[in-house]
Amino acid sequence: MTAIESMENGVLILDVSGQLNAVTSLELHSILEERMPEADKLIFEFKDLSYISSGGLRELLYAYEAMNPKGGMLIRHANPEVREVLDVTGFSTIFEIEEE
Repeated sequence: MTAIESMENGVLILDVSGQLNAVTSLELHSILEERMPEADKLIFEFKDLSYISSGGLRELLYAYEAMNPKGGMLIRHANPEVREVLDVTGFSTIFEIEEE
């Protein structure tokens, strides 16, 4: 997994690519812990994310719970495989998801 971070007007954008699995979700957790306190909103860019495991879903829920009282969280451009995982698990009913 690679996560490229940028901050624009209080919006933290994480462009996540590769596989978000049990091991790489720990790396994402560290990034979220460090960067979320300074953000008003969080956007995950998932156009290059090829796989997400239960560990990755756990980190999305962690981010959602932290950001929802602030400006919220958005998932953008999830590919069909990742979108299917979000749909099957019911997470797509919780998170705001923006298609292309």
